[in-house]
Amino acid sequence: SSGINAEYGFEGMYLTRFAGSIFEQFPAEDLVYLTPDSPHPLTEISLTSVYVIGGFVDDNIKRNTSLDRCLVEGVRTARLPIQEHYEIGNHKQCVLTINQVFEVLLMVHNGMEWAEALDGILPKRKAYLP
Repeated sequence: SSGINAEYGFEGMYLTRFAGSIFEQFPAEDLVYLTPDSPHPLTEISLTSVYVIGGFVDDNIKRNTSLDRCLVEGVRTARLPIQEHYEIGNHKQCVLTINQVFEVLLMVHNGMEWAEALDGILPKRKAYLP
């Protein structure tokens, strides 16, 4: 584990690197796999859940890869509530970088509303309309 610099608002948080699958590290009921393919919007952040960000990376953004794996493993899924706050023209507008997802989660965890956090992170070039 290594501490993360407090200047970024990460004080008291630690990253832990694991060899092997996340599905082997934690009980399925503790995991929430974040994927833009999930039908379930994330509405609140639970301190007792383990959130998985960016477990599968695919250059072509192959739909449902993470979702299908989670169904097999019995793991809950969720997506950031982008569609609840913006008009979305296509699925790619719901796909964010790992850093962007982490920043949104951190902002909401620290008390910011979803709409405000998303507005600060979503790239303007993708033309998100409130």
